[in-house]
Amino acid sequence: MKRNMASALLVIVLAATFVVSMAATAKGADSACSLARAAGTYGFSTNGTVIGVGPRVSAGIFTLDSTGNLTGKATSSLNGAVAGETFAGAYTINPDCTGTFNNLEIRDLSANLLLTITAALAWDDNMKHLRAIFTSATLPNGTSLPTAISADATKQQDRGVPTERNAAGTKAGMY
Repeated sequence: MKRNMASALLVIVLAATFVVSMAATAKGADSACSLARAAGTYGFSTNGTVIGVGPRVSAGIFTLDSTGNLTGKATSSLNGAVAGETFAGAYTINPDCTGTFNNLEIRDLSANLLLTITAALAWDDNMKHLRAIFTSATLPNGTSLPTAISADATKQQDRGVPTERNAAGTKAGMY
């Protein structure tokens, strides 16, 4: 009888250890930063200076996809001149929640290239908040502009339209 209880207790302890270790592994894999976890739409603002030109601020939205691409639009002011802009480029992310915007092309609303930038990134708050600093800014003619510009972005909540399952079992918008 004691032998059966000891065997049963050993099996229970081993099973519990296995379950706990699997939960820790799953949580560890889930907590790493990744393109998939970064994907979404963010509201953002920038604030800083283009050295020798003047202050630059902007506000807008951008979308990161799960393959490393980003697109966005903003209204900006450079030394008091306000304009709309669009931008597109690539981004990377490391498991430690740092990353880069690479060759982000900023264009005016007529699609003329204004500037190409790179930026260093850091996510926090479970990848809901992004901070950045411009690391380079280059004019279309190749002239490098010294900058002191930071950005702050917050991932927008899913504003999805309420859905219901249709007859085929897929989600369909109710509106």
